[in-house]
Amino acid sequence: MIGRLLGALLVSLSLTSLLPAADAPVRSTAPTDIKDEAALRETILAEKYRGFEEALLRLAQRLERSTKPEDRVQAAQLRKAIEVAGKGGISTRFAQLIFVLKKSEANNLNEVKDAIQHGEKLIADLQEVLDLLLKDRDLDRTRDRIKRLEELIKMLNLAIRDQKVVRRHTDMKQLEKDELGKSQEKVTKHTDELGRELEKDGIEKLPGKELIQGAVTDQREAGQNIGTGNNGEASKHQSEAIGKLVRVREALEKILQQLRDEERKAILISLKARCEEMQKQQTEILDGTVAVAKKIAAAADQKPTRPDEQQSLTLSDREAVVVRHAEKVLAVLKAEGSSIAFAEVFEQLKADTTLVQRRLNKADVGELTRQVERDVIDTLQEVLDALNEAISPVKPGPGGNPAPPKTAKEPRLIDFVAELKMIRSLQVRVNDRTKVYGQLYRGEQAEAPEIRKELKDLADRQLKIYDVTKTTDKREQETKNDERPGR
Repeated sequence: MIGRLLGALLVSLSLTSLLPAADAPVRSTAPTDIKDEAALRETILAEKYRGFEEALLRLAQRLERSTKPEDRVQAAQLRKAIEVAGKGGISTRFAQLIFVLKKSEANNLNEVKDAIQHGEKLIADLQEVLDLLLKDRDLDRTRDRIKRLEELIKMLNLAIRDQKVVRRHTDMKQLEKDELGKSQEKVTKHTDELGRELEKDGIEKLPGKELIQGAVTDQREAGQNIGTGNNGEASKHQSEAIGKLVRVREALEKILQQLRDEERKAILISLKARCEEMQKQQTEILDGTVAVAKKIAAAADQKPTRPDEQQSLTLSDREAVVVRHAEKVLAVLKAEGSSIAFAEVFEQLKADTTLVQRRLNKADVGELTRQVERDVIDTLQEVLDALNEAISPVKPGPGGNPAPPKTAKEPRLIDFVAELKMIRSLQVRVNDRTKVYGQLYRGEQAEAPEIRKELKDLADRQLKIYDVTKTTDKREQETKNDERPGR
């Protein structure tokens, strides 16, 4: 949680404040005035960053004095971010950028490029610190617990299986007494080791310790009975041991399911926050694009002026931030792996935002650019609707279908119906985009290399939608087959 709050503060400092607002008026078109204004803005940002870094250090020191383990973990996270900031020399980069802006000649292209490179390095360093602060340690701890429980359940399954095998040999009396006794002793040893595993790594509060101790006692009794040739009594103790182990497994599976639900909800909330930020930024960029387009349309020659080009370049830089957000979301979805349709949505959002960035970089604020921006905003709204539904699903009313029973299977990030809606949305976007291209580029205009590439990308997008639809349907059928009784 602390990471999210600090990350939000750093976003406002590094990514938005470094760039003027989409509809910010250009106070002066003189290159010298623009340069001086940029230097002043960077000086103010440098002061803000120094204050932010000092506040970060004070917070880390306060958390380090806390008696709560989670606070000390957060303190270590903040220390790591401070260390990365120090190694990157962010304060020094601010100073270098200010120096370059103050000393450079506004009409010297090489010095302007030098200032741009300093700015890009600064944003990259700030982004690295931001990623560290946004890293959710609670989610990491949940994933570690999930992994640990999966290991314990795997060990339990092996213990249950092995004890059933020995019980079968006990009942059938096909093994010699000594050999059967050794097999039982081996199973007892493994079960005892499992009991000790429950007490490791700070997970001693997990249920089942007493049950496993009871299972070990039953297994030892079974071994003694095997030694005296009383297989009937041995089999009875073996069955009781199996029953206890099964009860432990059921208890751990219940906890595992709760943790997986927590992990899923944490991912959904994190995705929602990033998507809301993307939508907010894209809306501001669209407003800026419309404003520049109106200025160009009002000009006598309907061509962009130097200030128009500068504002469009600024919008392009802001769009690059949206592209990075899309890349981050895509990485999360690919790592999570349960929603192919959602991942494809963000593949296409990444492509759309990259297209917008490229067009704005050339001061192309035409209808197609604005339409793609609107598509991005609309798609993000549909994604947010799906995420909200997944985070807080509508409960069935009286007489509604009851919720399916919980199992220890990994939950899907979003359900099948939501994925179908996303696929439909993808198809609608392709259809609408095809119509826009058809209206704007007729005959020879469509022969331009860049337009041909965009049309090819649109065709590739259609093929991906087809593949995603097939794969999503196949997964759903496999899930239904797995859930059939007796499987």
